[in-house]
Amino acid sequence: MSTLAGELWLAVHRLTRRLRQQTPIDDLTLTQLFALTVIWRDGPLTAGDLATKEQLIPPSITRMLAMLGDQWWRGSRWRPVKSRQD
Repeated sequence: MSTLAGELWLAVHRLTRRLRQQTPIDDLTLTQLFALTVIWRDGPLTAGDLATKEQLIPPSITRMLAMLGDQWWRGSRWRPVKSRQD
């Protein structure tokens, strides 16, 4: 890797880390948004595969997925499907 490419990679890595620490927008952290983008792009993944793609440790992904699930369940986006007609 050239010196310029290495410096650019490091700068982007630091910027991404700083952005991930910022206040969430619309109840989604940047980490959650990135994870949802990976899932949308790559389709269903295991938590381990998602952790690898996001370069996070599995317990962090597990917590993040649990928080996403809680937000989805409580949020206005959740619309339970009726299983039968009344």
